[in-house]
This record gives sequence, structure tokens and C-alpha cells, in this order.
Amino acid sequence: MSSLVIENLTVGYAKKPVLENVSLTFMPSQITALIGKNGCGKSTLLKTILGFIKPRSGEINLDGKSIASFRPKALAQKLSYLPQIQRANLDLDVKTIVSLGQYPYQGFWLNTSPNEELIKKALAKFNLETLANKPYNELSGGEAQRVWLAMLYVQQPEYILLDEPTTFLDIGYQVELLDYLKELTTSTKIGVILVIHDINMASKYADYIYILDSQKVKYAGKPEEVITSKALKEVFGFEGELIKHDNKNYLLP
Repeated sequence: MSSLVIENLTVGYAKKPVLENVSLTFMPSQITALIGKNGCGKSTLLKTILGFIKPRSGEINLDGKSIASFRPKALAQKLSYLPQIQRANLDLDVKTIVSLGQYPYQGFWLNTSPNEELIKKALAKFNLETLANKPYNELSGGEAQRVWLAMLYVQQPEYILLDEPTTFLDIGYQVELLDYLKELTTSTKIGVILVIHDINMASKYADYIYILDSQKVKYAGKPEEVITSKALKEVFGFEGELIKHDNKNYLLP
């Protein structure tokens, strides 16, 4: 697995730039968090990496090749994506949804059998074995998110991109989800790119953080380097009180 490198990227809608001349690098086996105020371009960046949005200028390279050079199925074998969603209404059981992660590896007319061993491994890894035959619509919020993570894992990507996956979850399920992501990056070479609004969760779980503001990367570094009173004031407009724990800074409620 190799780094995902973005160089001098400019993206916009109509005549309005959302990101301008930004450069970022994402690494395997680590969680990289993207934080910033609403509308700063976090979700736009994910969609541009995935090829949903065509940049005005700049390069996005994976494995030394431009993202634009990958065919859709080949790119789906490298990058998996979970958008910001509440709850889908799906008349499918857990195992069926998890198996959909094999789609990029199936042949024409989907006539290639899914990798049953990998699906079984995913169900075990995300503690879904006893729920394999349970209808998705009967799951709790935390269980549902674990199903999507298992599906992304079955996709066998180099990077998993998630857009605020904890937004609609209770705090216990938020911690559970991020614990699973952390374990995934430590037990595999998969890199996680995480858009998240919770500064404390970003500080606790991320290995590296980019703070976006005014179309630019305002701060970049390890959590203890960028979660500072100065950064909070400049980017979010308030002077929050921080406490230090395990060499990381956390915002007091």
C-alpha cells in the first residue's frame, strides 16, 4: 500500500472555489481526520478524491498514478466510501449487505461468486456473526454502522473514506465505531480518511489532522500539534479551554 497524495488541488462549484491550491498526503495504517467549520470543503474533498467531482486544477495520485486514470471498478478496489447517511430502508439481511463489498471484484453480469471466506472474516471482525441473517431494518444504529464498515472491509480497499459517520449515533456507538476504525488501521495497512465534526474525537483517534478553513489547509499535524487554543480561535471563532491527557489536548464542555 502506498500514500495518497494531493498536490495543488483547486475545486469549486460554478464560479465559486471551495478548495484552492491545497496539498495533503494520506498514509496507510493511520486515521487522518479532516475538521473545520461547515462548508469548508471537507466533503467536497472526499468526493473529489473519489472522482465524483472533477477538479479545476491539481493532481490526486495513488500508487504513483493519477486517480483520473483508474477505471471505476479499479478505483473501487482502491478506495471505499461511506457517505453521511441516517438510516437506509433496506429489505436485506446483514450478510447480503456485507457481501456487496465484493462488487468491484465480480465479473460481467456479476457472475463471479463472492469471496465467502472474506465475508465470514468480516462478519467476525466487526462482531456481526450472530446478526448475519438479521434484517437490516431491525438493527440498532451502532449495529448498522458496523455492517457498513464490514462491507467496506470486504471491498479490500487501500483507503476507507468516511463522511461524518458518527453524526447520528449515541456517544456509546460513536466510541465503538471509532474503536473499530482504530483497530482496523493497526491490524491492516488500510488507511482511514475521516471527516468528523467532534474535535475531541478527532484528537483522541486521529494519527494526523488537517484543519480546513477559507478554502485552504490552515493547520496540519499530529493532534497535539494542531488542537490548540490558537487554532480553535482562528478557525472556529471561540476561545475554548483545553485540558491535556495522554499528551493530547481536549476541549472542555
